[in-house]
Amino acid sequence: MSRYNRHSTVAPYLRKVRRHKSPYLIDVRGIPIWVLPRVMSPKYDWTSGFTLDVLPSQARKRVLEIGSGCGVLACACALDGATEVVATDISPIAVENTLLNLCLLGQSKRTTVIQSDVFANVTGRYDTVIFAAPYHGTKPRSWLEYGVSDSRYRALRSFLTRARGFLRPRGRIYLGFSDVGDEALLNRLLRQARLVRRALWQRRAHGFTAMLIELSPSSYAQKPNSPCTGPSLLRSYRSAV
Repeated sequence: MSRYNRHSTVAPYLRKVRRHKSPYLIDVRGIPIWVLPRVMSPKYDWTSGFTLDVLPSQARKRVLEIGSGCGVLACACALDGATEVVATDISPIAVENTLLNLCLLGQSKRTTVIQSDVFANVTGRYDTVIFAAPYHGTKPRSWLEYGVSDSRYRALRSFLTRARGFLRPRGRIYLGFSDVGDEALLNRLLRQARLVRRALWQRRAHGFTAMLIELSPSSYAQKPNSPCTGPSLLRSYRSAV
């Protein structure tokens, strides 16, 4: 795929998000989340809820999220009992938004939010590294559009090339992607990075399929595609409240 186009749902989604000129409160799977103008909004996108539904529990884990947006996933991991959450985004508005929600939910002590282009400002090693990658290889024209567009998949390439260097032993990578993205490129990048798929969750709605892929370095001595065991992120969180 040499020329990239956006899926037909993107333009209507961006119009809805851009209509908001002030912060607004939404509910994402029982978690109250404020969304600032010019930040990706789960109000108009079902994939955040899908990720929360299937992501394994992050209790007692050190978690790094690349591309936190409004902070819904970082907040869910912190509420689930992660020992530490480091959330990053290239957009300074998204960084502010993530920090706002973590503070309002009383989760600021075990969390850090930084502005970073993928791993540029990240240090340390983590049990879990998460990236809901933009699906489209088009060029973003604003901070908001960095959530849907990744010019020639620059960020995806950087993420997959470097992610294993930020993992603790037995750590896992969770990558969000879609069938509207360049899957052939994704598979090639995974082979080059020597990352193995351990599990795959999929859900289809509104004309496209969202995926959450569990990855680990191929050096780990574990059978690929082994089923996920244990509670999901939300089931673990809800059982504790």
